[in-house]
Amino acid sequence: MTRRSLCLLVAGAVLLAACGGGREALGPPVAAVGPRSVYVAIGSDEELGEGSANALQSSWPQVFFRRTLPGNTVFVNAAAHDATVEAALDVQLPIARQQRPTIVSVVLGAQEELAGDPRPQFTDQLTKLLRSLRAIDKTRVLVGSAVALPSLAPDVRTARKAAYDAAIAKAAAATGAEVVPLGDITATGDQQVGTNGRPDPAFPIDDHESEAVAAAFSKAFGKRSTPTSAR
Repeated sequence: MTRRSLCLLVAGAVLLAACGGGREALGPPVAAVGPRSVYVAIGSDEELGEGSANALQSSWPQVFFRRTLPGNTVFVNAAAHDATVEAALDVQLPIARQQRPTIVSVVLGAQEELAGDPRPQFTDQLTKLLRSLRAIDKTRVLVGSAVALPSLAPDVRTARKAAYDAAIAKAAAATGAEVVPLGDITATGDQQVGTNGRPDPAFPIDDHESEAVAAAFSKAFGKRSTPTSAR
């Protein structure tokens, strides 16, 4: 067989394979090509799965990412142990800027809430963080409301949560971030005394509660974004 005949035979086989009526293509389906989606989680222990049986699979950002976001989404967990808003500005914000996310979740404030009532710098720092995240091109920011800390006395817990709710709402309103209500979610995960003498983690959520946080963010994600201020 000549080289020319072989080439024609191969070309004919390829054409028949492409036009074979009704035959299914082998291999997995090819995903539709579209713009890449990037999700960055900013937060503290609850984002890392502290209190979950399987942190890699059961942390709430993983559940939110896996069940809600598009299949072409890249997930980057920038959370850090015992993170405060100030620490997130120094360490986590640069990671987010580098990744240029399309969506960011923020759950912070438990460390400050454990220490006392919100100080003016908490609102200022959170506003700066949210505004900086919103300034990244096309970034949608979902920020969790305050959480009820299990180690505080009931009356203190309620009053302090309300104070931090107000501070978070103020920062969100000033930046166009969207508040995700977490008020009904309680923490019942394992809590120990940390090296600093404080309960560790401050907000220990187990697998069931991780599901609840993820569901709250999924619900908020499904709503059309209507920011109240420009980036």
